[in-house]
Amino acid sequence: MSSSLEAAHRTLLGIELRVANPTSYLLGLRAAIERAYPDWRAPVTAISALLRPEDEQLPREERLGWYEPENLVPLLHREWLEGQTNEFSQLEEYLAREKIFNPNESVMVCGAGVCRLAEWLNRHLAVDVVCSDLSWVGLYSGSLMMSGASAALPPSLNAALVRYEAASDGKTLNRHLWPPRWHQPTAQPKFCYRVEDAFGLAEPYPAPTICLPYLLDAFGDSTTLLLRLLLGLRLGRSMVIIVSLIGGREPSVIMEALSIAGLEVERVDLTQLPYSFSRHDFSYRKETLPTLVVRARKTTESQLSRVAVSADSKPATVQFDLANDKFVVTRKTAQGQTPTVMGEDLFASYRVCREGGDYATVCLRLANLVGDDNVELVLRHLTSTSLIALRPAS
Repeated sequence: MSSSLEAAHRTLLGIELRVANPTSYLLGLRAAIERAYPDWRAPVTAISALLRPEDEQLPREERLGWYEPENLVPLLHREWLEGQTNEFSQLEEYLAREKIFNPNESVMVCGAGVCRLAEWLNRHLAVDVVCSDLSWVGLYSGSLMMSGASAALPPSLNAALVRYEAASDGKTLNRHLWPPRWHQPTAQPKFCYRVEDAFGLAEPYPAPTICLPYLLDAFGDSTTLLLRLLLGLRLGRSMVIIVSLIGGREPSVIMEALSIAGLEVERVDLTQLPYSFSRHDFSYRKETLPTLVVRARKTTESQLSRVAVSADSKPATVQFDLANDKFVVTRKTAQGQTPTVMGEDLFASYRVCREGGDYATVCLRLANLVGDDNVELVLRHLTSTSLIALRPAS
């Protein structure tokens, strides 16, 4: 089975692309930026300089993380705006008071978004930070904020805030435009930025502590992602999880996953933290969410027999594309029909996983089918496309 992983990682404006196919990612990213930010020419020019003429015919990657203004503007406002609506300051106070992170211990932030947590870790605890996220646009926006270069953001991310107030006559509304006042880092530290798929993260990690700040909130099936990350940790690594308990997410499932993966809980807390997902203008709506915060350290090996592998619960249909000699597996999701194209080896692996079983047994079957070196690649692909689910075994 051949991997699509390119031998050398590519770099775009200082951000490393550690994805399976950087060329396809660049093609998809350029199209997305041209669509979402038509006036933002610098990244488009930089991407085009990295591509060869023959690359233009290759497929475009569609999984780019959050890049649209409607997603990034609320994140930038929540984390980087100064003023009364700044919500990150409350998280900052909580983390400092509860001593969730150890001083002078480097951290890899998975799902770093626009990177404000990384800035706080470096400033407050003097730690080296690696920012990892699938969204190049989010990481690059964060790097601009980190260096005090907010003027280089696309206009839609740096637009003035619209606010209203009732006039003194009580009959009309006055409309005001407020230029955003951004938090200014006290220094300009150097960070490492990496575009990565969280489902593909694996040892060796570049830091002893791995942090998931609200990363699990971005996935309907957060248990599969959590187990993927936990099972691969080396002994001695620490994991910090910050996750809201909305949508029926059970804290006991997260705690069980930590136990299965051999992590000893060092600190756990249930608290209320603000996490609003709206622009901080006249439409600002502050929300405070019940939040689970856990710090745990891996002290024993994972109990792979306690992890069940199964097909995702959503129905899927299979077709064979004769013209391209590929299988197409299509799932029905809330977003509509979601197709996944597979070669013969990957489809055979998918069938093995659909048969189910405990994690250790399924990995052994996959190794017999595709070889030991490709088991991780297969599981990364099938879990990231939500075709296969991981659960604590009942």
